[in-house]
Amino acid sequence: MILNIIIDNSGYHLQNLGDVAMLQGAVKRIRKVVPSCSLSIISSDKDAQSRLIPDSNHISAKIPNLAHQHRLFPIPHQLVPSVFRRYVEEFERAHRVTHCHRLLAKMRNSNDPSAAQWLNQLSQATAVIATGGGYLTDNFQQHASRLLTNLALAQTLGKPTAIFSQGLGPITNKRLRQITRSVLKNTCQIGLREFVTGPQHLKEMQIVENGQPTIEITGDDALEILPRNSKITQPSEQSRIGLCLRLTSYSGIDRSTLSFLRSELQTIAKKATRPVEFCPLPIDLLNPEENDETHAFEILQGLPITENYRSPTQPIDVINLASACSSTITGSYHCALFSIAQGIPVVAVQSNAYYSGKFAGIKTMFPKSVTLYDPIESSEGDLLKCLIAANNTPKEDRQKWVEITAEYRLKGQQFYQQFLDLLDPTKN
Repeated sequence: MILNIIIDNSGYHLQNLGDVAMLQGAVKRIRKVVPSCSLSIISSDKDAQSRLIPDSNHISAKIPNLAHQHRLFPIPHQLVPSVFRRYVEEFERAHRVTHCHRLLAKMRNSNDPSAAQWLNQLSQATAVIATGGGYLTDNFQQHASRLLTNLALAQTLGKPTAIFSQGLGPITNKRLRQITRSVLKNTCQIGLREFVTGPQHLKEMQIVENGQPTIEITGDDALEILPRNSKITQPSEQSRIGLCLRLTSYSGIDRSTLSFLRSELQTIAKKATRPVEFCPLPIDLLNPEENDETHAFEILQGLPITENYRSPTQPIDVINLASACSSTITGSYHCALFSIAQGIPVVAVQSNAYYSGKFAGIKTMFPKSVTLYDPIESSEGDLLKCLIAANNTPKEDRQKWVEITAEYRLKGQQFYQQFLDLLDPTKN
């Protein structure tokens, strides 16, 4: 039997190297169990998918997105006052999930070729899965709704569904909580990447009923592509500090914070007891004018940057850059993960509940790996103190993080094996 699995993911544009790393890890795990499996991935960049995920089928993100546009409530949206349109759209998106049988009926009766094409793709699939990310949260309601709609359609068609490597929450929006619960309670398996916010949200939403779905803490799918058995080395004469700071609406870091952090890094360079250089570790490369790399060079202006730096084009490039650092200062979840999994201590820059939850998860999974730093609540010189604390992490603690990485890599592999076995009738 040849399995045909559709993969929905957090990085449609394939320009966030954390999203790509999770996707690559998921594909590697599936291929390890079922080498002949046909994998179809939803993305908006066919060329990038061909380069980053070879031997996969491309489904244009436009196809399901257009197929979802059938309205269940014929409200003349253009007549709705602008102040209420967001709520009307929210209401519509929620009902596409909770009343998915009605959406399915509209798609079947539609003359829109996208609807027919997407229905055909779903009908031919053996299963539909959602790979890792932190998109089931208030900050990404539209993307979460699109992905949950795809899973709900698959479930309505009787297809097994699962989600892997998920970081849940915060989810305070009532409708988003409603549709997240309605879909997750009907999945076969839920793989969480951390112990803190994910389990808490599942408990609050009362997801588990009669032992279903199966829920496991499996770590992040990106662990699959990290080097095995990283060697912990003694600090060199020169200190190389990795840096990734994200200036977005969901990061909690704004221009004034960036200016403060620049001053703090200048203080670190001046007071260092050995030569210091900084190495950008960009994860999000979507917008060349406002991405992680752009902000790194902006904040490091006038400071020494490692000479061998080259702009990354895929996750392994950032992983290799991180491996040569003595410590990392980051506001990015995956930058932190790429560092810690290789025994590199992290100073985590957090300024809101979204990133506090992310870093709390990593800190719990990898004890003593994260020194938390809030630039809004901090005073001058605090970042240097945090960096000194991180650099003083004992070698045995750092080695333990590498061992934990191996343990969760195995758990993730086993969780995929468990789901794929469900799809094989010879094993049931």
